[in-house]
Order: sequence, then C-alpha cells, then structure tokens
Amino acid sequence: MSGPPTGIAKNRSRQLRLVPARSLSLHTQYLPSTHCELFAALDNVLNARYATYGIRSDPTGTGAPGVAPNAVTNGPGVDNRCRSPAPPFSVDGGVRLRF
Repeated sequence: MSGPPTGIAKNRSRQLRLVPARSLSLHTQYLPSTHCELFAALDNVLNARYATYGIRSDPTGTGAPGVAPNAVTNGPGVDNRCRSPAPPFSVDGGVRLRF
C-alpha cells in the first residue's frame, strides 16, 4: 500500500491539506524460462478516489462544473481548491522476451 502526497501548492499555512488516502496496488511476474517473463500489475485495486495534488484558484466565470454562472469569488458553494484526481483502477500485463 502506498499513500499520495497530501499538500496543496501555495499553501504555506498548511490549512488546506488534501485528505490522506491509501491505494492498493499488486504486481506479479512469472519466469517460465531464462528468456521469457510474464507479468501483470493491478493499480488502485479498490478504486479509491482521492486527489494527488491541488492548487488554489478562482473557478468563477470559467464555466466549471458545479459552479453557478453568477457565482462570486469565495461565495457560498464556491470551492477555490482545484484538485487532480488519482488514477483509477487499471490492469497492465505483458510478456518480456530476452535474446
């Protein structure tokens, strides 16, 4: 298990920390011979939804989803934190051949 960074850019007072989260990733490999390797990786197995990075900005007037067109800066219902979502659940696999 690993955890993402929990900071927000330009947040020197540390009052706007991102919510700590954990994700589960699995990796395996099999060597049927000295020249062949099979591998598989599963990332974010539990499909945890969390942010990995954030900045403070003014979303009013941008047409951002969830922000009313006539909203005012720092007004009710306006969240000035823009967060980058973590990668969703994914599966990778393949074969490596060595010559």
